[in-house]
Amino acid sequence: MLRILVCLAVVAVGCGEQHATVGAAGSGGAAPQEAFTDFLTPNDAPTDLDCLPIQVPLDAFDCETPLATVDELAVTPRCWPDLDLDTEWFGQSRMERLEVLAARVSGRVVAEQGVYDRIIRDVGALRALWPDLGFLGEYVPGAASLLIETDRDTRDQMRRGNYDAWDCLNTLFRVKEIRSPRWTILDLSFAGTYDLRVLAREYAKLPAVQRAYPDGFAGDWGDICVTPGPDEWHYVFDEASGDCPSGCIDHTYHHFVTLATGEVKRDGIFEYHRDAQRPDWFTKYVTKAVCH
Repeated sequence: MLRILVCLAVVAVGCGEQHATVGAAGSGGAAPQEAFTDFLTPNDAPTDLDCLPIQVPLDAFDCETPLATVDELAVTPRCWPDLDLDTEWFGQSRMERLEVLAARVSGRVVAEQGVYDRIIRDVGALRALWPDLGFLGEYVPGAASLLIETDRDTRDQMRRGNYDAWDCLNTLFRVKEIRSPRWTILDLSFAGTYDLRVLAREYAKLPAVQRAYPDGFAGDWGDICVTPGPDEWHYVFDEASGDCPSGCIDHTYHHFVTLATGEVKRDGIFEYHRDAQRPDWFTKYVTKAVCH
């Protein structure tokens, strides 16, 4: 058994001096005036982490997947800094869901380390500078497990351990529990933190598997749209409310900009049903390609 000790060095952030400029919350003029900030520079200080030993099965090295290398899979779940983001929500902590967000921004099943570091730093800075905005880091995608639908005979083979086609996927992605909650559905949970939408597509290719998909929840919820760049990263948080289990009625969008050097800026608010005209940043940074 190979034990790899992974430790992520992150930065805790505090508040710097604030210089504010005043601008309209939306372009339509209906929303109240809101004070938006120039770029703020948080105070940097190192944070000690309790790192988790990662168990990588030796037989994983006999398997291959086009999704990631064994070394890339070995770093998840990552060590979590204390960013006051550990409250569970639909079976996952916010830190786990931020790692899922980093995987989605990376466009891969597992997050690239540089993308993960940037998102953790940025969200930590935003929450430190604007602690009253409780939705920061809240509406993050994620699912605790993967559901697989198949026929009854195949399900029975899987439950008895006689289905070999999924052995490498189960080993590489470290399946830790297999349950059978319904007639021909199996529920797989994993030791790592992945974008299960990507992983589902691999399980769906297995013989006799009819469908594979992340276990989710009904209705609608808020969203995070992330647009990375060489220096500036743009974050748009969709603060959704109003009977979200049936589909959210109200959406208020908050735009933030962060720099590679650590400065952050609150750049605008847009109330979807209230403001008559969409601001330029909404049109540019709220798209299916970057919302998660």
